[in-house]
Amino acid sequence: MPTIVSLLSLLGLVPLLVLAFGAVGAVPFVADRMLVALVDYAAVMLAFAGGLQWGVGLLSGGGRSSLRLTAAVLPVATGWIALVVAQFVSASSALGVLITGSLATLLTEYQAAPRAPALPPAVWLRWGFSGVVVAMLALVLLLRSVDHALIF
Repeated sequence: MPTIVSLLSLLGLVPLLVLAFGAVGAVPFVADRMLVALVDYAAVMLAFAGGLQWGVGLLSGGGRSSLRLTAAVLPVATGWIALVVAQFVSASSALGVLITGSLATLLTEYQAAPRAPALPPAVWLRWGFSGVVVAMLALVLLLRSVDHALIF
């Protein structure tokens, strides 16, 4: 796997971390804006995960491509639903939708992974990335639900 893939993946987590910490900051106005931006960014990341599955499904030998292509659309739809929920219900509820969608995408990727003793490094990178996303979204949801702010 090219080094640039790992580097860009790690750089993609930087906005997520900044927005997540900002969303639990001590200044309510700023924290609320950061939460909305976090929901937006997480929805885009979820759609990108679906795009990855779409690309693999289009490759020859991509496995059950019709099933993979169908599953690739679900993260995009889930991200869109989260954006609608953020607008009409609450950004915190949208976090729940995004966590569920990220976990479902991770489960789909796990089911699609080859049952080989050594998985490709790209699969481990994707799972690690998804794990960080889910952990950060869940942490923000938990801290905001108990009305806890981090002061830094």
